[in-house]
Amino acid sequence: MKDWSGRLLLGRGWAIYNGPVGDAAYHRHSAVQICISDKSELVLDLGAEKTQVTCGAVVVGADQLHRLHVSSEPATLIYIDGSSRVGAGVRSQLGSEAYYCPELAQTTLIRMTVAEKSNTPRSRQAALVASQLWKAAPVCDEQDIIDPRVREILTRLDEVQYLPRSVSPFSRLVGLSDSRLRHLFKEQVGMSPSKYLLWLKLQRAVRHLDNEGSLTEAAYAGGFSDSAHLARTFRRTFGISPSDLTKHGKVEWEMELG
Repeated sequence: MKDWSGRLLLGRGWAIYNGPVGDAAYHRHSAVQICISDKSELVLDLGAEKTQVTCGAVVVGADQLHRLHVSSEPATLIYIDGSSRVGAGVRSQLGSEAYYCPELAQTTLIRMTVAEKSNTPRSRQAALVASQLWKAAPVCDEQDIIDPRVREILTRLDEVQYLPRSVSPFSRLVGLSDSRLRHLFKEQVGMSPSKYLLWLKLQRAVRHLDNEGSLTEAAYAGGFSDSAHLARTFRRTFGISPSDLTKHGKVEWEMELG
C-alpha cells in the first residue's frame, strides 16, 4: 500500500498536492482537478463512464466519479474552486466533457511550469497551468465572469464565521427567489449551493489541520458534527481520509497577500 506522503497546500479557492499517489477509493469532488505526473504517465479510472485514461496530464471535470492508480512517482494534483476566475475559465473550456487530456506539447509545457514555478504563489501556479491547457483560453482574464449577484453571495460566505445550511437566506439580499438563486448558482459556479457549502466546510476543516489540531477540532472548525462525520465526508470527496495525509504527509495553508 502506497501512502500519501506528500504535501497538501490549501489557499483561497484552490488546493495543490505534491507527492506520490497513494491508495484511493472512487470519489467525486466539486472542484475541477488537474493531475500532472512529473515524468511517467498517470492512469485514471472514470467510474461513471467505465473508462480508463492514461496520459501525462489530465483535467477531471467537477462532480466526476474517478480514482487515480497508485504511483510511487511524484505527481501534482491541483484542485480549483469553480467559483474562482480560473475555475470558471477551465469549466467553460471543458464544457460537458468528463475529462480532457492535453496534447504532448502542452503536457511538456505544463510539467515545465510546475517544475520552474515551484517557488511562486500556488494560486498563481494554478492559473499558469490552467492557461496552458487550451490555446488562448481566457482562464487568467481579470474580468470576473461570475454574475454579480452570485459573486455577492460567494463573498459573504467567505466572510461569515459559521457557514449556513443553505444559501436561501441570501436570496432576498440579491433579489432572487430561492429556486432561481439555486439555478443561477449552479449555472455560474458549476455546482449546487449545497455542494459548494460542503466544499467550503472541508476547506475550513483541513485548514485547521495546518495548525496541528486534532481531527475532532478540525471537524468542529469546519462545521461537522464530529470527527467521524468529517472523515466520512472527506473520504467520499477525495477518496482518502484526513489521517492518510496527517500521518504520512503534511498539510499547510498559504495566505495570499494583496
